[in-house]
Amino acid sequence: MRRLGKELSPATAIAFFWLSILASCGCDLRVGETLTDKSGTYSAFSEGGECGGALGSYESWVKAERHYRLFGHRVWTSREIVFDAAVDVDKVKLQWTDERSLLVACDCTMGEITHNESHWRDINIQYKVSP
Repeated sequence: MRRLGKELSPATAIAFFWLSILASCGCDLRVGETLTDKSGTYSAFSEGGECGGALGSYESWVKAERHYRLFGHRVWTSREIVFDAAVDVDKVKLQWTDERSLLVACDCTMGEITHNESHWRDINIQYKVSP
C-alpha cells in the first residue's frame, strides 16, 4: 500500500484498517419521549440508540431538566442523567404523576439497569420495572 509516495508497512496498513472500522461504529441516536411538568419548570426526556455496529448493544437514558427563567424567558437549563439502561429507547416510558414526581417505566430487568437516581433537585423519581 502506498500513501503520499511512501510505502506503508503491513502493520500500519492493518492499524489504518481497524481504525477505519472502529470510527464507523458510532451510535444511531434516537429521541424517545419528552414531557414537561404542569408548572413548566421541569422536563424529562428519553434518548438512546444502538452503538457499535454489528457487535453493538442498545443503551437508553432519561435526563431531567430544570428550566430557569428571567422575565418569562428561559435563561439557563440544568440537566442530569437520572436513569440509564441497556435497552432500546422504545422500552422506556415517562409519566409525571404530579408536579414533583416522575415515573420511569422500563420494559427491562434489574440487571439491564446501570444507573438510577431516586431524586434530583426537588423531583422524586420512581421506577416501574417489568420484563
